[in-house]
Amino acid sequence: MVKINKLFLGIFVIILTMANISQAASLVKMENIASFSQLPKSDSVSGDITPKLFSLNGKKLKLKPNLRFSGYEIIGGNVEIIDAVNGEKYAAFPITKPPYFSAKKLIANTGDEFVFLQTGRQGASDSACDRIWLFGLHKSSYVIFANIETINKAGLVYSDISSSIESGELKLLGFTRDRNCVNGMFKGHPTYPIGVANCGINSVYLFWDEKAQWFGIRKAD
Repeated sequence: MVKINKLFLGIFVIILTMANISQAASLVKMENIASFSQLPKSDSVSGDITPKLFSLNGKKLKLKPNLRFSGYEIIGGNVEIIDAVNGEKYAAFPITKPPYFSAKKLIANTGDEFVFLQTGRQGASDSACDRIWLFGLHKSSYVIFANIETINKAGLVYSDISSSIESGELKLLGFTRDRNCVNGMFKGHPTYPIGVANCGINSVYLFWDEKAQWFGIRKAD
């Protein structure tokens, strides 16, 4: 009888462990919220600079650009995330010139949602990332889980950064124009060709740490 009870106890522990694993947040989807850019000394803006409504963990939020212009040229400002109902400001993200900006919603298999934002400078044929933020809800407050300092410390090498979901994690790939790569190297790191006229350098991966209730980061390859 004791042996049977031990057997059932062991099975119960395994079931609980598997249940906890299945409930761990794994990123499964990335949706565009808004993006815009402007080439140097250009009269036109690509994308949409009007406010955007979106939901995050069931709450209605607004992405609101507050841009400064000189003529038609964007010369600065910021993009705010505010409460769409009462107007409370949760965060503001600075814009530099000539700008590019993007905001993407990340959706986990647990239903948790986050926003990945990126700003940089747009060139005639290339671009450079200035800042990134991973924004979301933590213990009833909106926080920044990771920023540009986080990935710099992890060892990401880049001129610009691309983002994607890979194996349940947020992959940030550092890349540069191929003309910046000398003998297959950029800033002392090996590179490889990607797309048209670009070189991939290395990557970091941001993942949800269930124990810490915070995002962890796997160091660059």
